[in-house]
Amino acid sequence: NGQRAAAACGYDGGAQGIPTFLGVLPELLPRFGLSYDDPAYLQRSAQVEAGFPTSPAERPWVIENVATVPEHRRKGLVRLLLGELLERGAQRAFIDAQIGAFIGNEPARRAYIDLGFEVVAEKRDASWEAAMGCPGTELLLRPCDPRRPACARRSWVPVGEAAGSRHTSGEVG
Repeated sequence: NGQRAAAACGYDGGAQGIPTFLGVLPELLPRFGLSYDDPAYLQRSAQVEAGFPTSPAERPWVIENVATVPEHRRKGLVRLLLGELLERGAQRAFIDAQIGAFIGNEPARRAYIDLGFEVVAEKRDASWEAAMGCPGTELLLRPCDPRRPACARRSWVPVGEAAGSRHTSGEVG
């Protein structure tokens, strides 16, 4: 019917991720009445950062901000969107794609695992939980192009295959 039902984004995390975000912050913060010196901003930034594990992928294609309007869930829209984003990552010569999920968001986690993503790290933090209402996040990876041979496409180790069953520091190996 032409209404928006789902959305997601994919990008080069090295060129368009945190470095770009940090580069525009000086211009954006004043628009929201914030500054780097604002204690509330600094506290919130530290809380947000505390909930994300470090990616073991060398140069990941980042997929994030996946959302579906409630009445359109379970209709395959996330599968279509992520399929398109994975193809775009493969076309841009990315080997690995990464996506994060809030710990406890089982519908998102299941959807990503069904699409071939594997949990490679998790990070829990009490300040994150207090601010965000969930214990932390999981990081999932998969090849952008699933036709690559396994030995050529994997630059990371899924949780459970490395020594220890859960990596809470974001370190793998």
